[in-house]
Amino acid sequence: MTTKKQQEWDRTYLQTAQLFASHSHDPALKVGAVVVDQANGSIISIGINGRGRGRPNVRLSDEPGKSGCAHAEMNALARASWQGEKSYTLYVTHSPCAVCAALILNVPIKRVVYGTAYRDNTGINELVEGGVEVVHLS
Repeated sequence: MTTKKQQEWDRTYLQTAQLFASHSHDPALKVGAVVVDQANGSIISIGINGRGRGRPNVRLSDEPGKSGCAHAEMNALARASWQGEKSYTLYVTHSPCAVCAALILNVPIKRVVYGTAYRDNTGINELVEGGVEVVHLS
């Protein structure tokens, strides 16, 4: 069960992800992600959706799933410094897709908090089945 204090922190970190999302160059969908150490509340990584480093910040296609952009979750997980047996929470503006869920299951993320639901809930189902706590904040 989530305490009121935890809910307040969840909203704060989700708002932080939304702030970073505003820096995405993707005109169709701006997504942000923040990884937080559950033990001390430190932000250890952030990510936004976009093309790879050094690549032009333009979508390859407007067709869903073919933008050519790395997802915010992918970027945040790639930049994180995972330490020992610690547990982490991922805050993301939109619920993770199935590919991002597979990545999340392979790192020490124990909890995912998201704002907007993705068009497909396969990623959420994968996380829940994989033992990750999932929280939807609207």
